[in-house]
Amino acid sequence: MKILHVTPSIGPLRGGPSRAVLDMCRGLAQAGADVTLATTDDNGPGRLGAPPGPALAQDGYRILYFRRTTRAYTSSVGLTVWLARHLHEYDLAHLHAAFTYAPLPAAWLARRRGVPYVVTPHGILGAWGVCARRARAKRLSLALVERPILDRAACVHATSAREAEGLRALGLCAPVATVHLGVDAPPLEAVARGAPPPPFPPGRVALLFMGRFHAVKGLDLLLPGVRPGA
Repeated sequence: MKILHVTPSIGPLRGGPSRAVLDMCRGLAQAGADVTLATTDDNGPGRLGAPPGPALAQDGYRILYFRRTTRAYTSSVGLTVWLARHLHEYDLAHLHAAFTYAPLPAAWLARRRGVPYVVTPHGILGAWGVCARRARAKRLSLALVERPILDRAACVHATSAREAEGLRALGLCAPVATVHLGVDAPPLEAVARGAPPPPFPPGRVALLFMGRFHAVKGLDLLLPGVRPGA
């Protein structure tokens, strides 16, 4: 099966969705699928070092980078042209993100060419994602742009039960499937050989936070819950 993933960015500065897309592509390739990832050289305010050009092989799949045309909306003329020429060659298109450019031409071309597509919003369509920045513009975009893309999808992919609940509350025509993001756990013997955790005084609580420092992560709620001196 030939699967095309389309995402605006896999830059590390874009956070968890970049890692999730790469992991999905690697997992599908390991399962025997023929996987291509089409993206831009976006990396937040800057650009990735990977130059646009021939597909690069990585972890059993191919990555195609296209130059970001505008930072706003992460648009890309090169990505659009390539999709127009090649999207019909795939059995399935998997589109990532919302309120950004890449899913728009991919969804439109997929419908015209009869290619089913799946959409993974990566949590951006939740209440926080819609209201955090440019809320009015996002609500308008959700009604006029994202909603038609979601309604015509073969499936909308939620990565948690909470996200799925929020997506279903939108009254989408497309089915919503909950598939949690996978994690490659290291072998137990590798964990056993790892460095021991640092010692902590008896009775103290060790807190490990794994994620970017951002308001959506709720650190402002977590830290007050840890007793001073605990």
